[in-house]
Parts: sequence; structure tokens; C-alpha cells
Amino acid sequence: MKDFRSSKLDMEDPAEYYYYFNASQRNVCYLAPERFYDQSRIRNDINNDTFSTSFGKLGTSSMDIFSLGCILAELFTEQPLFTLTQMLDYRNNTYDPMPIINKIADVDIRAMVANMIDRDPLKRQTAEQYLDEQIGKAFPSCFYTFLLPYVQKILKEFSTDFVIYKLHRDFSYIINSLLIENNNHSNENSMEIDEEKKQESSQCLLILLSLALSCMRKLN
Repeated sequence: MKDFRSSKLDMEDPAEYYYYFNASQRNVCYLAPERFYDQSRIRNDINNDTFSTSFGKLGTSSMDIFSLGCILAELFTEQPLFTLTQMLDYRNNTYDPMPIINKIADVDIRAMVANMIDRDPLKRQTAEQYLDEQIGKAFPSCFYTFLLPYVQKILKEFSTDFVIYKLHRDFSYIINSLLIENNNHSNENSMEIDEEKKQESSQCLLILLSLALSCMRKLN
């Protein structure tokens, strides 16, 4: 199968954007700014023999990072980061989304999102770099030591019925694993550290609860 949507869109003609990327009619635009091109500038480059042969290349991972940053911003602020008009203005450096991003309470999430939506794709980091950088910050350590490997096992045989069965069967194992991790990493003389680790475990449990609730809608 092939994705027939264009990797580049003419910023002067929004028809293709609305056809392929606005099916929900929410009027939000989370495409990376480098995906939009100026047709008049392209013609000028062709005439001057300065047109880059890399123009039509497929989407890049940095474009996906940008879109993910927009989604995270909306999740944490409950408002869209860009409309199409704002995106085109952002591409031209005449729109600033930081007032919205600054509403994100968590300083680490805020800094990460700001980097993810940087107008310069070369300044955006990779997904691996964000994960490594945010260990113990935006992402609790239990995300890496327990949640990620556990969810990976579930998704290998993914079905809504299997997920509910697995979570129910493993409930004691999940609780014990998180409590053991807390005991291994906590300082017995520091109540603050204990409470911090409990909060981290609660965040992991909240994600698993969200997974269970999403699957319950589709149980056979």
C-alpha cells in the first residue's frame, strides 16, 4: 500500500490540505512547517537553476516529531496549537505559539514540546533523545523499567479481550513490581523520596487504567 498524500503542500492553495488533512473539520494543522512550500519561489528557483532536487523527498522523522509535539501541547493545554492560517504564519515567523505552550504546568514537558515544534527541523531531537533526556523528569523511571516492556508484551498479541484478561491476571504482579521498584530505589530515611516514587507508580497505573478503559468499549 502507498500513501498518496503529498509530502509537500502549496501554501498558496489550501485545497489539497483540506482534502487530505482536515477530514475531522476541526480546522487544526499539525503538519510541520517545512511541508508547505511557496510556489512562486519554486518557479523562481527553477528559472535561476537553483532548485533543489531534494524538494520532493518523502516525510522525515523530524516532521513526525513536530506533529507529536503539537498533539502533546493540545493534550496538556486543552486547546489546539495551530490552525492552518497560524501554521503558515509560523512558517513565515509571524506567529508565536509559546503563549499556549507556556500554559503547560510541567517545566520538563513544556521545554520538550517547545523543542519538538521548533521551526528549524535540524534543531528537533529524535524520539530516542527525548526519551533518554527525560528519564526521571517528564517520564518517571518506572516507564522504562516496567511499563514499556510490559506493554510491549501485551501489544504482541493485541486484542481488546486479551488486554483485559492480561491486566486482570497480572494485577498482583503489576502492583508488586512497582512496589518492589520503589523499595529498591527509595531512601528509608527520606519520606519525600518515598512519596515521589509512589507518585511515579501511580502514573504508571493511570496509563494502564486508561488502556483498560479504552479496551472495554470494544470487548466481544
